[in-house]
Amino acid sequence: MRQNKIKTGAYCNFWNRLVGNASLRKIDVSKTELNDKIVDCLGKFIAHENCGLIDLDVSRNNISDLGSKSLFLGVIVNKTLEKLNIEYNFLRSEGCRFLSVYLNTNKSMTWLNLANNKISNEGIGYLA
Repeated sequence: MRQNKIKTGAYCNFWNRLVGNASLRKIDVSKTELNDKIVDCLGKFIAHENCGLIDLDVSRNNISDLGSKSLFLGVIVNKTLEKLNIEYNFLRSEGCRFLSVYLNTNKSMTWLNLANNKISNEGIGYLA
């Protein structure tokens, strides 16, 4: 789905229809103008007990700390996600705090890209 321009309502419907899909392993939604509301729907998809997602690319979007909270709440209960690319978003200190909860709770992550966000010394302190 990379580089598509999909409106918020249609995007949320897409994620809602995927809830419970156990066969999908990789999703690339980079450069698709994801916003915090859409990421809330994405988080619910990721949190579903049947979600078998291994690789998620949400890079180059408009995800802020608020959206990252929804995303990481879904990721916390997901037991399969190994690779997350969240580069070129608007992740700051609070987003890093939410991410640290995930990293301390779920040990399946083997690859994480946070490049080119708005992470400060405080934010990196949460991840240290």
